[in-house]
Amino acid sequence: MRLCSKKIENRIVITPPSGMTVEQFDEMVIKTGNSFGNNPNITYCLEPFEQTQGNCNSSSSTLLYKAGVPLSWIKDLRKQISCLRLLDEIKRLLYPKITDINFNLSK
Repeated sequence: MRLCSKKIENRIVITPPSGMTVEQFDEMVIKTGNSFGNNPNITYCLEPFEQTQGNCNSSSSTLLYKAGVPLSWIKDLRKQISCLRLLDEIKRLLYPKITDINFNLSK
């Protein structure tokens, strides 16, 4: 597989949560990913609000959270991704009463 490195804007390194080695964290991420299965009821949604909706960002956030990454880290990671910062700012302007980021994080 050839990577399109010109399309990659940023790479974010995620350190293992406290108390986990790199190997343990890698294993937990793989185990968590495998637990998702292949659910045909999961649908793509730009702004997911239901347990059966997701996109690449919400899916990644859910995977990391269930693998042990604290929610505060995930929110900090979100701030590092330029398109998500823009989306958060648009949402803040359009929906000022909504103060938290939507993640599909039921354990």
